[in-house]
This record gives sequence, structure tokens and C-alpha cells, in this order.
Amino acid sequence: MSSPLSSSSAGSSSSARSVAKNAYPITGYALCNATGMNVAAVRDSLRAGRSGLGPSPIELPFETVVGAVTGPLPSLPEQLQPWTTRTTQIAHQLINGEGQEIASALDRLRGKWRPERIGVLLGTSTAGADVTEQAYRHFLQEGALPADYDLFKQHTYGAVLHVVRALVGSEGPSWVVSTACTSSAKPLATAQRLIDADLIDAAVVGGVDTLCSMTLHGFK
Repeated sequence: MSSPLSSSSAGSSSSARSVAKNAYPITGYALCNATGMNVAAVRDSLRAGRSGLGPSPIELPFETVVGAVTGPLPSLPEQLQPWTTRTTQIAHQLINGEGQEIASALDRLRGKWRPERIGVLLGTSTAGADVTEQAYRHFLQEGALPADYDLFKQHTYGAVLHVVRALVGSEGPSWVVSTACTSSAKPLATAQRLIDADLIDAAVVGGVDTLCSMTLHGFK
């Protein structure tokens, strides 16, 4: 979701138990980025001073350096297969991936609060733009879009939101923020306001983004 998380992502769940006025604890979190596929791997990379930067996996007419997730990403559950994109697969890795520490926190969340009282607030800048770029290249070469391409289930912000809500089991207020580099920060503030307004008891917040040639050309 946002440039600070380019080709990476982070997620967390916030409980409604107040520890200070208008402050709520983060009860679990997950990471998946160029330095590791889960919290432990990212932590190990940081301690060892390992960088996740390297050549772009996307073919470009210029040289650049990116932070790309290089590990294998899990397939979506069968009922969510039509929403398969790199963005939703990274989201799936965050929620259910091997070694993620957020799983037990989400179990406690679902055990304590009703689905309609759990919100999902996400941030992204590119959403599924990479899929549309690939589909357009196919169109230029073949004269038609790929048979499995679906603009609404793969490109849009609502696509990743649908997948995360389904994986989390949320039926509460949910939406996606897209404000460039602040995309992943604003959902935390939004969740705080929704809890303060007694519209939700807890929220899953964070962001997910993937590399696409549009963004890389733009920064060039």
C-alpha cells in the first residue's frame, strides 16, 4: 500500500481496551517485505544489516533499485481464487502465512468481538495495477485481454479489501485509503476514530502494495 511499503506490507489488530485516553493497544502484527516473509525474518535481516534492495523484477528500459518480495507467496483459498493478484497474495501471507505472529491475535479478536464490530482499514497506492499492466501487454500482443482478467476483482482497491475481510472474518465498517506515501498510516488514525465513535470494537489495519512499471517510470 504506499511508497514506504513499496512491494512490502504490514498489518496489525487493535483492541478496544483503552490503556490511556483515546489510546488503544496493538495486539498483534505481521510483516512481509523485501527483507523477509514474516516478522522473525525481517527482524533477523535488520539485526544482520541485510538490505532487501536489488534489481527490479519488472523489465524496464532503465536501471533502478527496488525492494521486492522474493519469497514464494501462498495461493488464495478456492473461494477467493478469482481475486488472485500479487497484492492479495501478499495480504494472504500477512494474515495466514507461515511464521506470522498475528494468527493467534486474530483468533482472540474473532473470539471476543462480533464480526460486525470488527473493522478493516487498509492503505494501498497501486492496488492491482500490475495485473492491468500485464493484461494490457497481452492485449497489445494478442488483440484481446486475458480470459481470466477481471478489472473489478483484480485491479481495484475493493479487491484487496474483499480478500482481507474474508480472510479475517470481518463484517464491520471497512474501506481503503490511497494517499501515496501516507496510505498505510491513515488507517491507524481512522481505526482510532471509529473505536472512539463506538462504531467498532477492534480493527485490522495496515497496508499492502506491489511494484508496477507505472510507479517506477513515475519515480524515474
